[in-house]
Amino acid sequence: MSSLETLPPDPRLDSPATYSAPAVIASIETFYRSLPHISPEHIHTPPPGGWPSITKEALGKWNIHKTEQVVGLLRHLPYLCSSQPRIAPDARVIDYRLVGHAPDDYTTTDPNPGNECDCHHHHLLPPRPRHPPPWLSQLADNHHQSDWGFQLPLTAVQLTWDQHRGAACHILDTLDGTMSLFSAEGYVYPSPKGHYSSDDPRVWREACDEATVPVAELLREWTDRFRCMEWLGVPGGGEPGVIVVAGTKDLWWKQGEFEEKWLAREMVAYSAIFKKYGWPDNYRGEECRKAIAELTEEEMERYLEAHRQEMARLERAESET
Repeated sequence: MSSLETLPPDPRLDSPATYSAPAVIASIETFYRSLPHISPEHIHTPPPGGWPSITKEALGKWNIHKTEQVVGLLRHLPYLCSSQPRIAPDARVIDYRLVGHAPDDYTTTDPNPGNECDCHHHHLLPPRPRHPPPWLSQLADNHHQSDWGFQLPLTAVQLTWDQHRGAACHILDTLDGTMSLFSAEGYVYPSPKGHYSSDDPRVWREACDEATVPVAELLREWTDRFRCMEWLGVPGGGEPGVIVVAGTKDLWWKQGEFEEKWLAREMVAYSAIFKKYGWPDNYRGEECRKAIAELTEEEMERYLEAHRQEMARLERAESET
């Protein structure tokens, strides 16, 4: 296996990147705690020694084979409630603790399998779903080769997935501590920046999106997108989602008012509620998440009408200047 020191500079990176497990773990936990739609009690941090259910043997039973370094990282990552919420558009968190349920453990005859995470209890191993999570088969070594057209190296591990073909599969490489995005639809746009030799262990990145970014840098970018409300984190239904706001480049708070005029009803309502509850700097998260979860159709219409009136006022003021 090649080491980073023996490889040429990465053509996708402006400057060299290095891997640090503590730095990656800290960046991910900080990011999770910044998410507006995730309750703090849904963030599970590992016990001393790491998550006992995540071992090379447990992963191997699902035909997932990784280096000791990767397994060590997975054992010490924080995980979210096993409903696997989205943390970015089309990107659900993969809860590797579930590999502790071996394939033979699953049966459709069990009348009371666990399917929800009791977040008031610190789970070393979350309850077993009725059926294996779809991502377990997608992470198998042979799946990447047959379905994606390339084999992930043992140093790289997929951290996100989703249930549709447009899933955003974010892949962390412990070779250099970077993240690359593979779209399950299989196309790459724009064309990838830079190329690798065929024997370079990073060559798989050419099948990914155009950017490869250090983990901490990427998560700071995502945090900023939530803060300026380009992305809206929405709780509810056991599956918090992330909405990309239409016209994201124009959606900023300016003197307490929206500049963007063309927002869907839900976006207008959610954005107004976030502002009402102090997002981002004085955020009252529990109150805000409750308000969004209990939002009615009538309230949504009132938010939309208030938005229309405010836009009309701004247009009149602009025409008078």
